[in-house]
Amino acid sequence: MSSYGQMKSDYATVSIGGQVAKDIRETQQALKPLRAKTAPAEDLQLERRKIAEDARKPLIYIQLALFIVFLCLLCYVVLPQGWANAISFLLLCVGIAIGFFLKGK
Repeated sequence: MSSYGQMKSDYATVSIGGQVAKDIRETQQALKPLRAKTAPAEDLQLERRKIAEDARKPLIYIQLALFIVFLCLLCYVVLPQGWANAISFLLLCVGIAIGFFLKGK
């Protein structure tokens, strides 16, 4: 009889432990947040395409602006102040005009 009582108490302990494990598993599943994909493949392809398009854009505008600024600085180094102001102003006006015409391409 004592063997039966021992087996009954062991079964009760195991079944309670199994129920606790099941409850913990259910609680974890309930607490897991449902998240969307962090980086869908479509977005990655779109970003790669945009980067490739940016790399193909001509740098003529930046090169033109840097060249005009260089010429203006060179004018101030080489020419007298009065002449340098006038020539730099003309260079900047021509650079802006060329920039407008290049935008039309």
